[in-house]
Amino acid sequence: MGTMGSRVRDLRIKNKLTQKDMAGKIGISHSTLSKIESGYKENANKEIILKIADLFDVSIDYLFGKSKNPDIHDVEEEFVSRLELDLSDEELLDRFDINFDGRNLSAAEAKTALAVFRAMFQPKQP
Repeated sequence: MGTMGSRVRDLRIKNKLTQKDMAGKIGISHSTLSKIESGYKENANKEIILKIADLFDVSIDYLFGKSKNPDIHDVEEEFVSRLELDLSDEELLDRFDINFDGRNLSAAEAKTALAVFRAMFQPKQP
């Protein structure tokens, strides 16, 4: 499926961006982007990963090689991926509407739901 670095490079080239242009769009240095594209994942913190996914409108799972399809097609899958990045409640609520039985939850209800989701998707302790 490819590494995150090669996927980022391929997306950048497909969108006709230089490393300098892309780095400017996501607010990082050219050298940091170069390292990410070379496979040094420690240079890609969650904020940078989100900016890359948002810039190219692809899923985080695609960037990490968990999915072959770059399109964000499964909102629930993307929600779980972003939940696993330990985004704050505010960051998640900025990106997603949380609904139950066809109605948007209030901010308090949504935060309670997020606490439940976090408990459900938390890695199991051995």
